[in-house]
Amino acid sequence: MEITVNKDELILLILDFLKSQNYIKSLITLELEANVCSENFPEEIKFFRDLIMNGDFDTGINFLELFRKAEKFPYNHCIYTIKKQQFLELVENNNENEVEILVKLSKDIEELTTKDKYNELCYFLTLKKVSDHPEYATWNIYTGRMTCFNEIKQYLRSAVV
Repeated sequence: MEITVNKDELILLILDFLKSQNYIKSLITLELEANVCSENFPEEIKFFRDLIMNGDFDTGINFLELFRKAEKFPYNHCIYTIKKQQFLELVENNNENEVEILVKLSKDIEELTTKDKYNELCYFLTLKKVSDHPEYATWNIYTGRMTCFNEIKQYLRSAVV
Protein backbone atom coordinates (compact mmCIF):
# COMPACT_ATOMS: atom_id res chain seq x y z
CA MET A 1 0.00 0.00 0.00
CA GLU A 2 1.45 3.32 -1.09
CA ILE A 3 0.64 6.56 0.69
CA THR A 4 0.53 9.70 -1.41
CA VAL A 5 1.38 12.92 0.39
CA ASN A 6 1.08 16.38 -1.04
CA LYS A 7 4.40 18.16 -0.48
CA ASP A 8 2.84 21.54 0.41
CA GLU A 9 0.38 19.94 2.84
CA LEU A 10 3.23 18.09 4.53
CA ILE A 11 5.28 21.28 4.81
CA LEU A 12 2.28 23.12 6.29
CA LEU A 13 1.85 20.30 8.81
CA ILE A 14 5.52 20.59 9.80
CA LEU A 15 5.19 24.38 10.02
CA ASP A 16 2.18 23.99 12.33
CA PHE A 17 4.20 21.65 14.52
CA LEU A 18 7.18 24.03 14.64
CA LYS A 19 4.88 26.91 15.55
CA SER A 20 3.13 24.89 18.29
CA GLN A 21 6.51 24.02 19.81
CA ASN A 22 7.76 27.63 19.54
CA TYR A 23 10.59 26.65 17.16
CA ILE A 24 10.29 30.00 15.44
CA LYS A 25 13.76 30.15 13.87
CA SER A 26 13.19 26.72 12.30
CA LEU A 27 9.72 27.77 11.17
CA ILE A 28 11.03 30.87 9.41
CA THR A 29 13.93 28.95 7.85
CA LEU A 30 11.61 26.26 6.48
CA GLU A 31 9.18 28.88 5.16
CA LEU A 32 12.03 30.57 3.28
CA GLU A 33 13.45 27.32 1.92
CA ALA A 34 10.11 25.87 0.86
CA ASN A 35 8.63 29.22 -0.25
CA VAL A 36 5.53 28.45 1.81
CA CYS A 37 4.06 30.62 4.57
CA SER A 38 2.51 29.09 7.67
CA GLU A 39 -0.30 31.66 7.57
CA ASN A 40 -2.20 33.35 4.79
CA PHE A 41 -1.57 37.09 5.10
CA PRO A 42 -2.34 40.01 2.83
CA GLU A 43 0.79 41.09 0.98
CA GLU A 44 1.36 44.15 3.19
CA ILE A 45 1.25 42.12 6.40
CA LYS A 46 3.51 39.42 4.95
CA PHE A 47 6.00 42.16 3.99
CA PHE A 48 5.90 43.60 7.51
CA ARG A 49 6.28 40.13 9.04
CA ASP A 50 9.39 39.48 6.94
CA LEU A 51 10.89 42.79 8.10
CA ILE A 52 10.33 42.01 11.78
CA MET A 53 11.44 38.38 11.54
CA ASN A 54 14.64 39.49 9.79
CA GLY A 55 15.29 42.12 12.48
CA ASP A 56 14.90 45.02 10.04
CA PHE A 57 13.22 47.16 12.68
CA ASP A 58 13.93 50.58 11.17
CA THR A 59 12.27 49.62 7.89
CA GLY A 60 9.39 48.11 9.89
CA ILE A 61 8.92 51.42 11.69
CA ASN A 62 9.05 53.29 8.37
CA PHE A 63 6.41 50.90 6.99
CA LEU A 64 4.09 51.61 9.92
CA GLU A 65 4.31 55.30 9.08
CA LEU A 66 1.81 54.52 6.29
CA PHE A 67 -0.80 53.72 8.95
CA ARG A 68 -0.03 56.56 11.34
CA LYS A 69 -3.17 58.49 10.47
CA ALA A 70 -5.41 55.44 10.09
CA GLU A 71 -8.43 55.55 12.36
CA LYS A 72 -7.97 53.50 15.53
CA PHE A 73 -4.41 52.46 14.60
CA PRO A 74 -2.29 52.67 17.78
CA TYR A 75 0.83 53.95 16.06
CA ASN A 76 2.80 54.81 19.22
CA HIS A 77 2.01 51.46 20.80
CA CYS A 78 3.20 49.63 17.68
CA ILE A 79 6.41 51.66 17.56
CA TYR A 80 6.95 50.93 21.26
CA THR A 81 6.49 47.20 20.59
CA ILE A 82 9.15 47.22 17.87
CA LYS A 83 11.59 49.32 19.86
CA LYS A 84 11.07 47.09 22.90
CA GLN A 85 12.06 44.06 20.82
CA GLN A 86 15.07 45.94 19.46
CA PHE A 87 16.03 46.92 23.02
CA LEU A 88 15.72 43.34 24.29
CA GLU A 89 17.89 42.08 21.45
CA LEU A 90 20.58 44.63 22.24
CA VAL A 91 20.47 43.63 25.91
CA GLU A 92 20.66 39.95 24.92
CA ASN A 93 23.65 40.51 22.61
CA ASN A 94 25.44 42.47 25.36
CA ASN A 95 27.74 44.17 22.86
CA GLU A 96 29.71 47.05 24.36
CA ASN A 97 29.95 48.68 20.90
CA GLU A 98 26.17 49.16 20.87
CA VAL A 99 25.83 51.07 24.15
CA GLU A 100 25.12 54.37 22.37
CA ILE A 101 22.36 52.71 20.34
CA LEU A 102 20.91 51.22 23.52
CA VAL A 103 20.91 54.63 25.26
CA LYS A 104 19.18 56.32 22.30
CA LEU A 105 16.66 53.51 22.06
CA SER A 106 16.02 53.77 25.78
CA LYS A 107 15.23 57.48 25.43
CA ASP A 108 12.89 56.78 22.50
CA ILE A 109 11.06 54.11 24.50
CA GLU A 110 10.72 56.39 27.51
CA GLU A 111 8.73 58.85 25.36
CA LEU A 112 6.43 56.10 24.05
CA THR A 113 5.31 54.39 27.24
CA THR A 114 4.43 54.81 30.89
CA LYS A 115 7.03 55.24 33.58
CA ASP A 116 6.19 51.81 35.04
CA LYS A 117 6.66 50.02 31.71
CA TYR A 118 9.86 51.94 31.09
CA ASN A 119 11.22 50.97 34.52
CA GLU A 120 10.28 47.32 33.87
CA LEU A 121 12.26 47.44 30.66
CA CYS A 122 15.26 49.05 32.37
CA TYR A 123 15.31 46.09 34.77
CA PHE A 124 16.60 43.98 31.87
CA LEU A 125 19.81 46.00 31.97
CA THR A 126 20.62 44.37 35.31
CA LEU A 127 20.34 40.84 33.90
CA LYS A 128 22.97 38.78 32.08
CA LYS A 129 20.40 37.66 29.52
CA VAL A 130 16.76 38.40 28.82
CA SER A 131 15.63 34.88 29.72
CA ASP A 132 16.86 35.45 33.30
CA HIS A 133 13.66 37.47 33.77
CA PRO A 134 10.97 35.10 35.14
CA GLU A 135 8.34 36.27 32.65
CA TYR A 136 10.79 35.80 29.75
CA ALA A 137 12.20 32.40 30.73
CA THR A 138 11.50 30.92 27.28
CA TRP A 139 12.34 34.09 25.36
CA ASN A 140 14.84 34.10 22.55
CA ILE A 141 15.36 36.55 19.70
CA TYR A 142 13.06 34.66 17.32
CA THR A 143 10.20 34.08 19.75
CA GLY A 144 10.50 37.74 20.69
CA ARG A 145 10.27 38.80 17.06
CA MET A 146 7.23 36.58 16.52
CA THR A 147 5.57 38.01 19.63
CA CYS A 148 6.34 41.52 18.38
CA PHE A 149 4.85 40.76 14.97
CA ASN A 150 1.76 39.07 16.42
CA GLU A 151 1.05 42.01 18.69
CA ILE A 152 1.14 44.46 15.79
CA LYS A 153 -0.51 42.11 13.28
CA GLN A 154 -3.90 42.51 14.93
CA TYR A 155 -3.82 46.26 14.34
CA LEU A 156 -2.51 45.93 10.80
CA ARG A 157 -5.33 43.53 9.90
CA SER A 158 -7.89 46.21 10.71
CA ALA A 159 -5.90 48.95 8.96
CA VAL A 160 -5.16 47.02 5.75
CA VAL A 161 -8.21 46.84 3.54
